[in-house]
Amino acid sequence: MAALEGRVSQVEREVSHLQGGYEHLATKADLANLENRLIKWMVGLGVGVVVSAGMSALTLSLQLVS
Repeated sequence: MAALEGRVSQVEREVSHLQGGYEHLATKADLANLENRLIKWMVGLGVGVVVSAGMSALTLSLQLVS
């Protein structure tokens, strides 16, 4: 019985140590927020690339016509 009580107290110490050690980890809400921000960045970059390529093609075609 003493061995069991010793084991229970050891488990209690380990659990109390684990309960306070997760503040630095991301939550589901943090990950969802990050996902939304990354999607916005990717869409913005895609639009920027398309606009840049279009303007480059327009500039090149206008220079070739002149």
